Amino acid sequence: MCQELDSSLLNCFLDHLVCSDVKKVALGHSIVQAVRPKTVISPLMLGLTVSLDHSFGGKTWLISMLHRLGYILSYDELIRYKQSIIQCDSVDNLPLYPICYTQFVADNGDIAQLYINYLQKYCGGPSAVRVVFDGYCSGPTIKDHEHLRHSGQCAPDVVFDANKPVFKDQTAFLANEVNKRQFVAFLMLSLQSAGYMVEQANDDADTAIVSSALDVAKKQPVTVVTNDTDILVLLTMAFSPGW
Repeated sequence: MCQELDSSLLNCFLDHLVCSDVKKVALGHSIVQAVRPKTVISPLMLGLTVSLDHSFGGKTWLISMLHRLGYILSYDELIRYKQSIIQCDSVDNLPLYPICYTQFVADNGDIAQLYINYLQKYCGGPSAVRVVFDGYCSGPTIKDHEHLRHSGQCAPDVVFDANKPVFKDQTAFLANEVNKRQFVAFLMLSLQSAGYMVEQANDDADTAIVSSALDVAKKQPVTVVTNDTDILVLLTMAFSPGW
């Protein structure tokens, strides 16, 4: 299908320039997409755009820069792809592309289930796991500057519901404190419904995680799962040879 996008004249031209079949297809798609941007969507470039978004989600500058160079589609085209949904009662007998195009989109309930599945697979059942969340109060916190530095585009307030589709831009969604509080509250409720013990700190959860881990360590071995080096430093300072 990728080669069919290129015309016979273009293929003949590329045959005299490039030996590799893969590079011929890639160059042909880039040329056709650049010449007819409003009537053609290259499946090769769309796939590359989506793959970059999955690997470097939120880095719109990377997608915009590669689009300007003609290597991938635009960020706007990526968003339109994410928002394209076809609803059907049954997907067993759908006709194949290009007659029919189907995209399956997760809702917020599916995201909560992914968290639960991850805990069950890598951490254990509800009796063996305690989950601690940061608190997101309305007042200033010690990490406001860090949050501001990491946030780029900020999404508007979203009406959050378990059955609503996932917002198109995760980074922009979580950059909004209202959305983040709604998501954390929903995720905590979902974990509690699955039987997990859940805590939420008043602001930053570092000390709450360490305190909870030390409390459990008095009775049994405990493993702390986190990507925050501050927690490693706090645990090192609290280490006792008797444990």
